[in-house]
Amino acid sequence: MVDFWLRRRQIKIFIPTQGRVDSQYTWDQIPRKWQQYTSIVCPISERDEHISRGRNVAPHPNNCKGISKVRQFILEKLAPEKFFMIDDDHRTFRRIEEGSTKLALATDKDYDWMFENLVAWLDDFVHVGVGARGGNLHQPVPYVENTRINNFHGFRKSVLLKHDLRFDDMELMEDLDIILSILELGYSNRLMTEMCWNHARGSNASGGCSDYRDYEMQRAAAYKLKDRHPNYVTVVDKMKTKYSWSNMPGRTDVRV
Repeated sequence: MVDFWLRRRQIKIFIPTQGRVDSQYTWDQIPRKWQQYTSIVCPISERDEHISRGRNVAPHPNNCKGISKVRQFILEKLAPEKFFMIDDDHRTFRRIEEGSTKLALATDKDYDWMFENLVAWLDDFVHVGVGARGGNLHQPVPYVENTRINNFHGFRKSVLLKHDLRFDDMELMEDLDIILSILELGYSNRLMTEMCWNHARGSNASGGCSDYRDYEMQRAAAYKLKDRHPNYVTVVDKMKTKYSWSNMPGRTDVRV
């Protein structure tokens, strides 16, 4: 039933990754019935290692450097009309019962429920997603709208192309740039809070963006985002704490 429904909808799930062949938490938790619609998007130099571990792979050229360029590659070369991009280090959870904010690790049935709802939402919303575990207990509702979405995204491709919205217009914070552009054009988004994700390795773990992101790059991206969305973005400097990215003395970030 689910397989037929998915073929009819023709969705795809993409997991962009780099330097993390031995640790693919998102892929490992996704049920097998959903893995057939999921592809690891990695440098071509890592393709064979992922294949040897039984993963579906959609490699990008090695000169496609940085997450923003990889996301643009997915949009232009791989994505059907409805597609998802999920970070590679997620553990996914669902609330244990209606009205509760207590969580349990997501089951196969929870994944069925999650993706069927997200795909249905994309009939009415250009952008959907699943919220982070941090702060989830402060949102005792099944979803919120017109809000920030991180790490777990679903998009309608035709709308992004219609308005020439590009992930590679930003070197970092490309997801925020796309979200703000969508909302500024008058579209809405919807964030699922009934389910949520958590980083399995912690923020800025080795591999991925942490291999090339530095203080100056982060600072430049923050000011560029402000320039692109001056009515909604404020640049803020954050001091180093025990939760800071380990390779930075602090960081320049944004408040939206």
